[in-house]
Amino acid sequence: WLGEELKWGISFVVECVFRDRRGLLMEVTEILYNTGLSIKGMKAEEIWDGKVHDTFILETSDDDYYIFERLETRLKFDIAELESIKLISMH
Repeated sequence: WLGEELKWGISFVVECVFRDRRGLLMEVTEILYNTGLSIKGMKAEEIWDGKVHDTFILETSDDDYYIFERLETRLKFDIAELESIKLISMH
């Protein structure tokens, strides 16, 4: 145990599709911040017809295994441009 640092919390990958508009990414990152999530990685790409596919690698220091469900509900409520959200992995 000496010299070892215990890591608590959850890391997970989420994919989202949005109808793109100016300021959208800023609103999404504000929601992530207010939910207590850290962005460890992100990839954004335009896919078709003004839609974007965003992949987020997120982390929380809490052992909250319902964090994805809470994030999904919040994004669906606050971001009308959200077309889909999918949990890819969680650990």
